[in-house]
Amino acid sequence: SAWQGLGDAKKAIAYYEEALRIDKKIYGDEHPDLATLLSNLGMAWKALGDAKKAIDYFEEALRINQKVYGEHHNVATLLNNLGAAWKDLGDAKKAIGHYEEALRIGKKVYGDEHPDIAARLNNLGDAWQDLGDAKKAIGYYEEALRIDKKIYGHEHPEVATLLSNLGSAWYALGDAKKALRYYEEALRIGKKVYGDEHPTVATLLSNLGIAWQDLGFAKKAIGYFEEALRIDKKIHGDEHPSVAICLSNLGSAWQAWGKAKKAIGYYEEALRIGKKVYGDEHPDVAICLNNLGTAWYDLGDAKKAIGYYEEALRIDKKVYGDEHPKLAIRLNNLGNAWQDLGDAKKAMGYTEEALRIDKKIDGEVPLEAICQLQ
Repeated sequence: SAWQGLGDAKKAIAYYEEALRIDKKIYGDEHPDLATLLSNLGMAWKALGDAKKAIDYFEEALRINQKVYGEHHNVATLLNNLGAAWKDLGDAKKAIGHYEEALRIGKKVYGDEHPDIAARLNNLGDAWQDLGDAKKAIGYYEEALRIDKKIYGHEHPEVATLLSNLGSAWYALGDAKKALRYYEEALRIGKKVYGDEHPTVATLLSNLGIAWQDLGFAKKAIGYFEEALRIDKKIHGDEHPSVAICLSNLGSAWQAWGKAKKAIGYYEEALRIGKKVYGDEHPDVAICLNNLGTAWYDLGDAKKAIGYYEEALRIDKKVYGDEHPKLAIRLNNLGNAWQDLGDAKKAMGYTEEALRIDKKIDGEVPLEAICQLQ
């Protein structure tokens, strides 16, 4: 657990596996301590980006705990963990099923107004937002916020988190101005609770940057992203996932401001860190590659862009399988690039495949909608 807290999930796994081996020898295959270790292994594999492996551990831990405890808070926690892992794999519908069951058991154990209930509602909001139903997400976030305000008062870390999530949902609905109000209130609370230099404060600054960028204020966004980067580097050092995210955000803002060459420098540094932290095949690495593709595409080098898009697509297929919203984005980008190179037939093949995936996931969508995805 200590090594996992330091961000070294690989080292943590070695300790968990040795502990599991000993406990199996002592207790046999069905004991609460085994379930705890299996759950810990699941969390460690999830941290490494292997949600499929995490699910196997969580399901085995769930089976043991259901046999030992029945409907118990440990069971609800594992259902919640399974929901989070399925969400990571892009199956928000399956995640919702697990989150709803965790919520049902949680209410039975704790009643309707408890921090765990608020956490489950928040998770449901996240999953519905992933499914593209931001309105439904807002309902869950608002109920969670009501509970947390009742329990903690108006200035608490959980309240700040939910305000930030509400900002993200309103942003998804296209109301960046409303999102800004939630982000600013979350930032005010975050600074009061944590001080000016804390990872949560850095995240909230990044959210504000994203909203300002969406409103067309790329220069203002850069200021927020640079402050977030400064905080994260001070806290985590120069090579950390949060630092890579800040660098990617800065790249995006500079690209939006028409400085694609400058953006590439930020994207390449984010990619270098991502590969060092996660290895070569991780969803965050795919995002960095895709960003580099968009920058080279903006600079008029469609051939170079295609190389990055194809590598991002290869990784995402390995991580998510063949039908996931991210694949549709990568395929659409490839279609745009091939069209610029004058190969309309190849472009159409990629765009049609992207459309097929989006139709399967979201139902019928206008062709223009998929063509606007970046």
